[in-house]
Amino acid sequence: MCAHKNKLYNTELDIGPKLCFPDKQSTPNGKTGVYKILLTMKYLRPNDKSWNEFIKKLKFFLTSNESLIDVKFLHFPLDWEKHFKI
Repeated sequence: MCAHKNKLYNTELDIGPKLCFPDKQSTPNGKTGVYKILLTMKYLRPNDKSWNEFIKKLKFFLTSNESLIDVKFLHFPLDWEKHFKI
C-alpha cells in the first residue's frame, strides 16, 4: 500500500498478522490496521532497548500531532501503550 501512495490512516487492511493470545484480546473490533502490525513488530524486535525507544518515539509523534491524528483511526485501543510494553 505504501509503495503505491495509499494511506494506512483510517484504513482496514485485508490481510493481517496472526496475533499471540494476550494480544488477541487487546485488538479493538478485531480490525486489522497499523495497531496489529505494530503488535507483531513487538515480537520481531532486535532487543528490548530498541523496542522501548521506538515506542517512546511513537508516543511522542502521536502526542505531538494529536490535533491531526486520532489513534482510533489507526485501530489503536485507548490503552494501547500497555499492550506495547515488554
